[in-house]
This record gives sequence, structure tokens and C-alpha cells, in this order.
Amino acid sequence: MLSLVVAVFIILAASQSGTAQEPCGCTGYTTLSEPHRSTAYVPTRSEPLLCDDLLPEGCYRFTHRPDIKIPEACVEPNHCGTLAPVWLDGAHPTDDTYVTRFGCINQGIPGDCCTDEVDIGIKKCTDEDGATFYVYRLTPTPGCDIAYCGGDYVTCEAGKIWSTFYEECVDDVPTMDNPVLHPPELDLDLFKVTFTCQVKYDKQEDDGARFAVKFLFDDTEYDEVNNTTESSLTPAKKTIELDAKFLGDFKIEKKKVVKEDYWDSKMGKTVSCVVQSYWKGTPEQKSKEMQSNGYWAGIVAEKTRVNLFEGANTKEYLNLYATVPFVCSTFENQHSNCKIRINLVVDQDASVVEECGIDIKAKSWDPQTKRAYANEKRILAVQDLKDDGDHILALEFGTIKMINFHHPHDEHAETQYGELVPHIYNGYAPESIQVVTVDSSTGHCKGVTDPHYTTFDGRYYTHYLVGQFVFSRTTERNFEVQVRTFVCGAWKASCHCGVAVREGDDVIMIDLCHTEWGDHYGTYPKITEKTADGQALSPGVAVYRSPNGKSFSIHMPSGTTVRANINYWGLDVHLTALGLDKGKTEGLCGDWDGSHNNDFKMQNGTTTADRNTFARDWKVPEGESLFETTPDPVTDETDDVSYCICSPGKNIDCSPTNNAEKNTLKDTNVNVTPDKQAGNDARRRRKRAIDESQFYSDDVDESADYNFNFGDDHEPPEPQWPTPTLQITETQARAHCMETIANSSIADACGGIGVDIFAPVEGCVQDIQFTEDLDVAKDALEVMKADCITVAYQNVSLYEEGENNTMVPPVAVQQNLCPNECSNKGDCVNGSCVCHNGFTSDDCSLVEGAPPTAWFIPNDGKCDIRLRPCRKISLIADGLIESENLTCRVRQVKMVQGVQNGEPYDAARTSATLKSFREVKCDLPLSPVWQGTPDETEGAVTHGMLVSVSNDGVEFSEERLVTIYDSACQDCTSGSVCFWKENTCKIRGFCFEEGDSNPNNWCFECLPGRANSTFSERLVNLPPVVTPQIDVMKISDEDLTMTIEATDPENRPVSFLFTSDDSHGVDLQPGGQLTWNEGTESSEFSLDVEVRDECGATSTTSLRFTTIECPCQNGGVCRPDPSMPRGQGHYVCQCPGFTGSYCEEEIDECDSSPCNNGTCQDLVNGLRCVCDDLHMGTLCDVGIDDYCGLDPCFPEVTCTNNVDGFHVCGDCPNGYAGDGETCNDIDECASGSTHDCEFVCYNVPGRFYCGCTEGYLLLAGECFDDDECESGRAECSDTCINTEGSYECSCPDGYSLGSDGRTCTGIFIYFRFTTNQENNECESSPCENGGTCNDHVNSFTCTCPVGWLGATCEEDIDECIVINHGCEQLCLNTEGSYTCWCPAGYQLSGDNRNCEEQDEVTTPVTTLTTTTVTDRPAVCEDNTCPDVNANCIEDNDGYTCKCKSGYYSTGSGGRNMCRELNAYEARLTVTHVNGDEVFFTSSGLGDPDSDVFGETATVVEALITEAFSAGSLERMYKGCDVKAFEYGSVIVVFDIYLTEESIAKDRITTAFAQALQGNILGTNQTLTVVPSSFQVQEKVESASGPWYNQPLYVALLCVGCVLVVVVACTLTVFCCKRGKMNRSKPVSVYNTGESSHDNGGNMNASPRPIELNFFVTDNSDRAVNRSPTSLVKME
Repeated sequence: MLSLVVAVFIILAASQSGTAQEPCGCTGYTTLSEPHRSTAYVPTRSEPLLCDDLLPEGCYRFTHRPDIKIPEACVEPNHCGTLAPVWLDGAHPTDDTYVTRFGCINQGIPGDCCTDEVDIGIKKCTDEDGATFYVYRLTPTPGCDIAYCGGDYVTCEAGKIWSTFYEECVDDVPTMDNPVLHPPELDLDLFKVTFTCQVKYDKQEDDGARFAVKFLFDDTEYDEVNNTTESSLTPAKKTIELDAKFLGDFKIEKKKVVKEDYWDSKMGKTVSCVVQSYWKGTPEQKSKEMQSNGYWAGIVAEKTRVNLFEGANTKEYLNLYATVPFVCSTFENQHSNCKIRINLVVDQDASVVEECGIDIKAKSWDPQTKRAYANEKRILAVQDLKDDGDHILALEFGTIKMINFHHPHDEHAETQYGELVPHIYNGYAPESIQVVTVDSSTGHCKGVTDPHYTTFDGRYYTHYLVGQFVFSRTTERNFEVQVRTFVCGAWKASCHCGVAVREGDDVIMIDLCHTEWGDHYGTYPKITEKTADGQALSPGVAVYRSPNGKSFSIHMPSGTTVRANINYWGLDVHLTALGLDKGKTEGLCGDWDGSHNNDFKMQNGTTTADRNTFARDWKVPEGESLFETTPDPVTDETDDVSYCICSPGKNIDCSPTNNAEKNTLKDTNVNVTPDKQAGNDARRRRKRAIDESQFYSDDVDESADYNFNFGDDHEPPEPQWPTPTLQITETQARAHCMETIANSSIADACGGIGVDIFAPVEGCVQDIQFTEDLDVAKDALEVMKADCITVAYQNVSLYEEGENNTMVPPVAVQQNLCPNECSNKGDCVNGSCVCHNGFTSDDCSLVEGAPPTAWFIPNDGKCDIRLRPCRKISLIADGLIESENLTCRVRQVKMVQGVQNGEPYDAARTSATLKSFREVKCDLPLSPVWQGTPDETEGAVTHGMLVSVSNDGVEFSEERLVTIYDSACQDCTSGSVCFWKENTCKIRGFCFEEGDSNPNNWCFECLPGRANSTFSERLVNLPPVVTPQIDVMKISDEDLTMTIEATDPENRPVSFLFTSDDSHGVDLQPGGQLTWNEGTESSEFSLDVEVRDECGATSTTSLRFTTIECPCQNGGVCRPDPSMPRGQGHYVCQCPGFTGSYCEEEIDECDSSPCNNGTCQDLVNGLRCVCDDLHMGTLCDVGIDDYCGLDPCFPEVTCTNNVDGFHVCGDCPNGYAGDGETCNDIDECASGSTHDCEFVCYNVPGRFYCGCTEGYLLLAGECFDDDECESGRAECSDTCINTEGSYECSCPDGYSLGSDGRTCTGIFIYFRFTTNQENNECESSPCENGGTCNDHVNSFTCTCPVGWLGATCEEDIDECIVINHGCEQLCLNTEGSYTCWCPAGYQLSGDNRNCEEQDEVTTPVTTLTTTTVTDRPAVCEDNTCPDVNANCIEDNDGYTCKCKSGYYSTGSGGRNMCRELNAYEARLTVTHVNGDEVFFTSSGLGDPDSDVFGETATVVEALITEAFSAGSLERMYKGCDVKAFEYGSVIVVFDIYLTEESIAKDRITTAFAQALQGNILGTNQTLTVVPSSFQVQEKVESASGPWYNQPLYVALLCVGCVLVVVVACTLTVFCCKRGKMNRSKPVSVYNTGESSHDNGGNMNASPRPIELNFFVTDNSDRAVNRSPTSLVKME
């Protein structure tokens, strides 16, 4: 009974247990891949047994073999890899119903195969290949050494596993070789850079092998990389890519939110990949890691150590290259500009060229070499001029900083705009390299005071020769220093007066030789430059001066320097040479080879012991020195670059002179701009049309060449003791020199550093011997100072610790270096003079408050606006002080013929720049000379400015006059006096040379022969040149656009215009652009075209238009031939399926034998392959059994050929679902269970990404507003305004936002298409005088008709001001136009310009006529004469306009018909008239009323006129007038009248001399004269005003008028009474008009005496008296 109860309980429990199991499904199971579970496997004694007592309850599938299931029959003990195997008591289900069975445990009890039981749940399943498998629910076994059996196959040996693909045992992991990491590749389609890791596995079909890949950086794994790139590879897909973005530093900061879990830069590391292999069924069993080759990613220099030699002329370059390509954005057009900048940091001992940075451009990537090179960067040692040994430096590279950018093609996008990815080089700093600067020696040579020389090798000597000499030059490069010496002192000693330095093509000169020694007020250093090609100096050339302007340093591009110190006697010259020239020098400084014994080496290579012989050998012949000639251009030896000192902390200093350090103890630290030597400008602006260049500058020396004493006859002086005048002994001189040096403030400091302070004493003693001037000891002190400065700076062992723990030259030397010992009027404190009360300047030499003394302005104060802008001028003065208060004052003065006219005005203060101790550059205001054009304003041909200078802005110096003039028409030959040049034009105050065009109208030019005060119509204007007939062809459906060509012989613009009535729909723009569109009805027609230049010259041509048929056959399409001009019928055929010029030949696609294993059938534009029995595919290139060769599966899905002739496609890629052949995208965003996006999910093919709503960006896990305006993603055409989550566009005034909300359109365009015209600014017709209104947005413009200008065409153009418009006589302005006038007796011809004789008329006519004046007055009225300088005189025929006195009538055109005369008073001694000797008597030639006076004067005037009318003054000469004869033989006093402005007197004298034949003047009539007696001078009116404005003349005039009235009344009474007594015929008195003193009827026109000639008539036909003598003379 008990046993029954127990049995029932057990059954109930088992049943209850079975029903409690959760069924298993076909997914979510755990695999058991253990071959030893086979019933065929018997474990050995030493082998560990399987035990499932710890197996977690769950669902399991056996996978170590296919079709494995738990055996359904008893299994003997000691099988299945365990002691007690578990087998299934029952059958497996035959359908997909889940069932429960008992598992029997065979514990080896004989006869009992089921010792114990466990429950086993079973589910039948099918895999993707249709194969059946079972999933079991297993529970832990009740004890150990008990395990579930699986399968009954024979097991593989240890280390092997069964392969269902191979159907045999294989290695437990797939066997492979080391993987390969391929170099990075740049994909410009996706704008990505990737590395590729390739698995080296020799099987191609999917045999179940799988590969796990990881990328390493310096053998270190990074989660952000491998979490993203994790993917299982197969034999069909053996590569995986690494996005190079992971190399760049990635940090994001947005609105103060920073996410710190981004990655750091991995550049500078070696990239590799490691691979583990495993079988698909046993992923837990992987092979050991196999590592690939490494690829170093970063930027590296080709040389990791660079040696830089201070004294070598070698060039070292830094070559960097990147090993990984890069992109900067995803915009294709930006890739060409993409680059990375690497900043450089290096110690001051080295410099780099141009900038402290190197750029590597993305486009420089070479896929063959796998490198992107930066442009090579030159690096060099700084020439420090110190003996400081070699230095080892580190050239460091700064961290690269590049911005992140959005990448829409990134596979791991996080926002709707694509992932924000880093630049791959962001945050990376390349490794530094080592730089060694190798020290070099420095050479010093000097020539001081009289001059005394010390060579490079230390040899001391003196010579007293005068001339120009080679101071030093190098033999292997173009460097040379030359000096000039002049006679100085009473004893004919010589001193340096000039130094010229040449390196390459550049020459710098400092010159005192332009004045004689002793002219200390006129002596100032001319600092000039010139170049071999006339261009600008090389950037590395610089000139510096000391604050007092007496010391100058010339720095050349190589680093070589020359110092020139000005002393009372001349120049001290110091040359500092670089080590690169050692052993390669010659000249007065000797052969720098370390031995002074051979320093006197002459040019032929021999040496001499005689100093004068040596010096003479290096003398430069006259005309061959650097002072006189410009050197020939040489091959460029220097780079025109800047040298940069790239110190840490962004302390960057770039300058062309930074290749050499400056001696900081020297006080020459103020930059000086040398003047260009006259005549060395390669381009000088002469014409108005030439643009301003750097050579049109005020930094030019215009002074004339000077006469230099080349010393050919100079003999060196013979010295003697005691001196001849002051009896100074040698002992006294030596003591004085030593005392001067010893008592100086600097002596102790210099002696303390080892300087021989008395080294200059010997030269000082010699100087006193020659000059007898004890002050030369001061110059010797300056020489000692210069030596001391060199030693203190060069010898680094003497340096002391200064501020900021830096080493500096000896402090004691620096503190006592004061100029000129402070002139004994101040104290030297810390290197600067503290002046005593009442004194000032850097050396305390000037009295405080005293103004400078201005001496003169170079070049006689003249400034030619054609050569210079005249905005700066040099003023030579004494007492100048370098200070912030140094100021110039400029006052304007008007100039008339070079003479100041009126009081100065408009005083202004301008900037002043001290150039030397005696020269200051003053800025000048803009002058009216050559500003604007005659059409725009009234100009000036000369203008004056009075310039003075002040040290304090209060007390100014004397004023000196600057004359600014235009040399095109002005000749300023003597001081400020200027004369009008012949054959030039002066138009409204502007100068023009003959042939110059009007700047505002090319059609008019200066033609002095026609008019010299207005422009004349251009004489030669050739019409445009165009082909007479042009054929234009097109096919019928073509829209043709082409350009009609025409050339103008004068290269002026031309315009085109159809003159035919019907244009047939063809459009021709003025610029020649022709458009002939489809749809023209006519197939052939012609159009006439007029081509016109700006001056109206025209040519015509005919365009013949023809429509042609397209010649292309077989459906070919005509396309314009790109290599030929349009419109000429040139086409090429596009031929689909055909070939040939006209598509006439079909293409046989079978010619290339495309069908690999079949027959090709040619089709039109195609082919068909008929395959043999063993192949298939479009080109018969796939085996009949290789269905996978037809690519039947979805991309990236594996394909397996089956033995039954079919194929099997593998699983769809992640993110897709389907059967492998067809895979559809899974929309992960459709369900919340398939994505984890916090905000918005975005589905894309194969994946999804998380983002934000439109207008926001997902950054650091949060959504932020996307500022579309800042990022450039906004599409506004004008102004963008960011809003939360979006943006808005706005437009400027006058525009409205279009319907798209993005584009701005002009409001006026909208109004034109509506009836609303409120904003049409032209509606009110604002343009006057026929102007055309052009409407714009919120504005309008007027196109004015000819003759008008102004904003609304309100201003009449006075056409006659600058152009006579071809009028033969007079041009008169009218409103909007002009007219031409003719003199009396003439009328306008048919062209309305030229004058022709008038037909006989009986009505009165005027002297001037015009076609526009119809009502001419018969009598004189106001303004009857159009010329203000003409008087109207009535006569029987009407009236005559006659020029006033002092004016002459001209018919050459222009506004003024009457022009002012210039009078010159001349005197000439005459001995014979027509061969008869002349005598002076008071009643004869002394009486102007005598017959002999009149007769003789008539002959003299005739012969003088004959002389000047045929000579060089022919065009200007307008007559002469004999004023008097004087005693002295006979002296004729006469006036000469010329038409031009003042000319030089010698031109009149020359013209007179040219007319003489010996001492005879004339041909038919003759004068015998004394030629040397001819004198001439200009007649100048009284400066106080015209004679009629003088009080005395006014009073006399009034008295005279009263007397005339009285006399007239008396005569009237007398005549009346006489008439009653004598009844004779009445008489009339007339002015004959024959006098040469005619005043045109204007009695107040001239202060000269007025003579009126009369004749008396009795009113019959017979004249009573026609004596030519004057009856009345009025003065």
C-alpha cells in the first residue's frame, strides 16, 4: 500500500512538474556546440567528463553538427563524454507542437537503462535553409558526471570540429594569415577618408567561417571606434573600413553645454587591425588575435635634425608631409581651398621665411606616394654678429585647430543634418625636430676721420688721397662698398664724404660730397637709392638713423651692415661683414684671411708695402663708380621675403631684415626712407592716363648732379711738427687726444671690458697735425665708442643678467653711452642726456625754445607734379630736434608766372619727419595743380607754398617757398620763375602737351597750332575696321548667340547698331552681342550694321543670315562645334549607335568581341549574345552552374550555389527583411520598441538615427536651436534673422519678400506689372531740359542730352570753355549748345564751323556773325561784342568789335577772341640805316614829332618785325613799337609784343642773334647794329594797380577834363565867330586809325601814351591834310 502511494505521488509530481514548464520557441535559445556529446564518443580515463548538474534550466539547441538530436534509444554508460548519459525515452514530435518527454539517465546498473529520469521539452523548428532542428528545454541533472547526449556521429579529434560545409572534421577555428591594413583612401564623392582592414582567408564561398575585427592605435583599443565599426566578416566579405574621423579630436560645445565623452585625437599613432576567426556555429570559440601591418598617421618632417650655419650661404628647407588625406567640409567647391595650418615655434637664434606657419593643402594629396606635402619652408640661422658658440634648439609645431563640420553621408548620423564630425587633424601637434645653429665669425673694417683705416685682419694705415675707392667687395657674390673722399681742412687732407653700398641689384648711398668742405650750412647727407632695373629696393634693404640724425646704418639682405657716422670733417665708415665672406674680400679693407701681412693686395693679386700705391690701385675711375652709374642686373641672389622670429606665446615678428640681429647698443634704430636717385625710376608718370605707381613718389632726389673733385691733381700734404700756424707740438696733440678720451663718461666702462680706449689716439694726433683743430679729438672719442660697442655686443662672455633673467651686454657700457658727451651742457644718466636748464636735444646742444633755422629747399624749391605727387618736401635747417612736437607749417600762395601774387592764406600744420640732423620732410596739403580735369574745375599750372618748421609747435623757423608746377606746359628754369612752353596748351589752368587728349572726351586733343587755350577736335580719328560682309548661319531649331567683332585702330570702344528697317527678330546689343532665336520666318535675309566709335567715325557691314539643315543622319543631333566660332555653320554630330562625321556609319558593337562564350548579334545601338550550352549571362561570362555569378541576391547578401543547380541567398543585411533576393527596409521608427530615441526618430534605408524636430540639433544628448543664419544653411537672398526652431528672411528698403519667403525682389518690378504706380520716382518728370528719367528702387537717375549735366540735367555745359568744337574763329556758349561766330565780312559756311567771305550787302553788318543770331543791332549796345576784351565802335557800315589795348585778335578758336599781349622792352645800338650813318640830335631823332623820328622808326619797326617773324618766335610775335631814340651813337628803345606767357629773355636774344648776318639786320632795307648792345627785359606793371586807379592820375585826369572842356568851349566860340567872318566850306576831323598806339576807342585801356592821328577834310572829295603825324598826344 505504501509503495503504491509513493508511486502515485511521484507520478503526480512528475505530471505537475511537466505542466509547469514554459514551452520553448524557435528563437531565443542557447547553443550547445560540444562534439563529445555524441553517443559514439567514449572518454578516456585522463579526460575530464561532461557534467550538466550546473546547466541552467532553459532552451537549448545542439549545433556541433547539423540535424543533431537527443538519441531515442538506450545509450551505454561511459559514452557521450560522460559517465551517465541522458537519452530520450520517446519519439521527437513530427510537427511544430511543443511536447514533453522523459530523459533516462543510465547510471550503469545492469539491466536498468533508465536508472533515473528528467523532464525534457521538445520543439520542432526549421531554419532559413529549410533544415529541421530541435530546441530542447533542459534542466540541471541531479548529479555530476551526468550529461545530455547529442547525436550519434563519429567525433572529431581534439582541436577539430565537424564542418557541415565540408562534411568532415576541420580545425576548431578557421585558419587565416595576418590581415592587411590598406593605406587611407580619399573618397571625394562621399567626402570621407577610410582605412581598410582585409582578412587574409583563402576561401571565397561561405563555408561558415566568421571573422571579428578590431582597430588599434599604438596597440590600444578605443571603444568609440570598435563599438561603431563592430561587424562580422565572412569569406564573401573580407574587408571592413575605419572612418578616419576617429583620428581627430572631437569635442562639442554648444550654448555652454559640453559633453565630455567624445574622443581625443589619435593622430601621431600607428593604426592597425586585429582579427579573430571562428565558425558560425561556435562563435564562443575564437582564434588568437592576428595583427595586421601598421600605418603611421600624422605629419612628419623629412629631416628630424637640421644644421643651420650662420656664416654659410646655403639654404635649408623644412619639408613636412601628412600621411593621411583630409577633407574640411562636404562642399565640393571648398575642397580646393581646404588646408590645415601648422604654427611654428622656434628660438630667436633661427628664423623662418614669410610666416610662422606651414599650410598643407587637401588637394596636394598624392594617392601614389600616400603623402600630402606642404610647401617647403626655408629656415635659417639668424646672423647674430656674436661670438656665442653653437646652439641646439627645438623647432616645435603648434596644435592644429580645425572646426567640426556636418557630414550628411556619415553612417553614424545623429542629427537630421548628418553627424557633426571632427577634422581628422584637429587637436594634433606634430613632433618637434632638432635645430642646430652653427656659430660663425664676424669681420670688422673701418675708415675714420682723415681717413685712418683698420682692415679686417687688423692692419692700421692712413692715406690722404682724394677720389673714389673700393672700400671692400666680395669675390663670390655681388657685394661692394665704395667711398668718396674730398679735400678737408686748410692743409689739403682728405676725409670721407660719401659711402655707397651695393648688394645684388640694390645700391644705397649716403653723400656729403655735393658741397665743398667748409660749406657747413649747405651740407646735409643725401640718402638715396637706386636699383639695377629701376624698380623698388629689395625688401631686405633698410636704412636706420640715430635720434640726432648724424649716424646711419645700412642693412643689406644678407645681414651685412655698413655704419656711417657724420662728424665735422666728413664720414666715419664701419663695415660689419658676415662669415660667409671670409677669405673672399678685396679692396681697402684687405684680404680677410686672418693675416694682416697680405692686406695690401692689389687688383692684379700682388702685394705692396706702400700705402699710397695700394690706395691708388683701388681708386675707381671717373664715371665708373656706384655714385655715378647704375649696376647691371645680376641673377637674383636674395629672396624678396620676410624673415620671421617665431617665439613662444605668439610673439611673432616678421620683417625682411630679421635674418640678422641688430646691435642693440647702437642707437641707429629709426627707419629712414632713402630718396630715389634722379633718373633711376623705371616708370615715371608723364601722362595723365598712367596710373600711380610706387615710383610716382616724393621720395626722389631731383637735385642736379654736382661736380666732384676726382683728385687727379691732388698731392697728399706733407705733415710737420709743430703745426705751421698754431705751433701745436706732437706731445701737446697726443696729450689732448688722450685727455679727451680719458675724461669721457664711457672711458672707464670700455676699459673695464678690455677695450684699448687709446687706440684712436694715433689717428687723432695725425688729424690735429693736418687740421690744427683740437676738436677732432671728439671724433676720436666717437671712434673709441664704436669699437667699445662692437666688443660689448659681440663678446657674449661679457654679458650680465638683466631683467626677466635674460643676459644682456655690460650694463656699465649701456649706461654711459651718451651722444657727444651731452655737449658739456647736461649729465649722462642711464645712457641718455639730462640737459641743464635752458638746453635741449638728445645731446643738449640746442637752446631751449629757440626755433630752427631754415636754410633752403633742395632743387630751388621746385616740385614738378609730373614727376612727384608734391605732397612732401625736404627743408634744410639747423637746430632740428627729434620729438613728437616736430611740426611743419604750410601757407598757400598764388603764383603768377612763378611770382607770388597776393598775400599767403590757409595756414595749416602738417606732419614732419626728421630724416637727418639737417633735413626734415614736411607733408604738404594737396595743391590745385593737376587736380581734376578742365571739364570739371578751374586748375592751376603753378602754385606756391611757404614752409616752415618748429620743434615745439610754437616757435617756427623762417619760411621757404615751394613752387609746385606742371612741366607739361611750364618751364621753371630759374628759381621759382616759370614760363609757358611752346607748342603746349594751357586750358583752364591745366597743362597739356601737343596731342594729349581731353581726359573727359578722347575726341578732342591739344593742338597748339589751332588753339592753345582750348581743346580742338581730334585731327586723326580712323573709323572702326570691320569685315565688309559677314555670313551668319544656324540650323532651324537653334538659338544662336554670338559676338560681332570689330576693331578700332586707336583701340577705342565701338558700338553696333542695325540700320535695316526690319531686324527679322534678330537682336543686336551695342556691345556686339547678337541673338538669333528659333522661330524666324525667313530662312535667308541680310541686315545692315553700323559700327561707330565714340567720336562718330563709322563703318558699315552687312550680315547675311542663312538657315541651314542639320547634316546629321540616322537620328544624329547637331551640336555647335566648341572649337570653332559660333554662327559660322560649324557643327558636330552626336550619333547614338552610329559613327562618322555625319552619323553615316552604324557602330558594330560586336567588333570588340564582347561575348565571352557565345555568338554576338549586332543590333542598332546595341548587341545580343547567344551563349553556348555551358554559359549564361548578358555577355556569356557566367558558368551554367554558377547562378551566383548572375548576382541574384540583394547587395551585400551572400550567395551560395547548390549542387542541384540553384542558389541560396543569405540573410538580409541589418535593417532589412526579406528572402535575401529581395530585402525591404525595416522602418525602426514605426514602433517605439525598435528604437531608443528620446526626441525624434528618423528612418533611413537600413538603419535609423535619433534627432530633433526640424530647426533643432541634437548635441550632447539635448536638442538645441539650430542657428541657420550662422551655419549658412539658411536660404535667404539678403538678410537672415534666426528664430527659435527656424529663421526668417528680410529685405532692404525698396525690396519685398517673394512668394517663396526667401528671395527679395525689387518693388518697382512688382509695380510695373500692376496698376499701382505710387513708387515710380519718374512719375513727376524730375529731369529737366529733355533729360530721360530712369527709375530705380527709391531713387532715379537722369540721362542728360548733349549740352546738359547735373543730377536733373539742370546745368548747362559751357562747351566753349575747354573745346572750340572746330569753330574756325570764335566759339560762343548757348543754353544746352554752342554756336560759332565769324568776323566782319565773313559768314558761317554750310558746316556751321568755318567762315567764308560774305556776299556784298547794303545793310549794316557786324564784325561777328552766327547762324543763331538773327536780329543784329545796327548800333553798339551793351554786350554787343561777345568778347569782354573787345570794344564796340560804330561806323558807317554798322559797328566793329576791336580788341582793347594790350590785347590782340586771334582766329585760332577758343572762348576769347581777344588775348592779352606780353610786352618786352628792348634797347639796341644802331649805327647805319640803309647804309647811311645815323646821328642823334634833340630836334631830329630826339623829337618824336619830327619827320626823321617817324621815318626812322618806321624802318626800324619794319626790320625788327622782319627779323622776329621769320625766326623761332614767329608764332608768338605780334609786332613792335619804337618808343624813343637816345644818345650814345643812336640807341633805339622799343617794345616787343608776344602772345604767350612770359618766356626766358635769352630766347628773345637768341631769336635776334639768329636774324643777324654779321652786324646787319634785314635784306632789302638794312640796319647796321652793335650786336652785343641788344638788351631785353619784361615790362612789369606797377604792383599797386592800373594807372587809372592811382590818386595822382585821377586828379590829373580831372584837371585835364576841365581844361578840355574850357578849350572846347573856347574853340566853339572862336569857330562860330570865325564862321561868320569867313564863309568857307565846313571841315570834319577823323581818326585815321593808322597809329600803332591804337587803344581801340578805350581811353582807359592802358597806361601807355595814347596818340591819335587825324586828317581834316572840307567835306569835299579832296583831303585837306593827311599828315600821319599826331595832332594830339594824350598821356
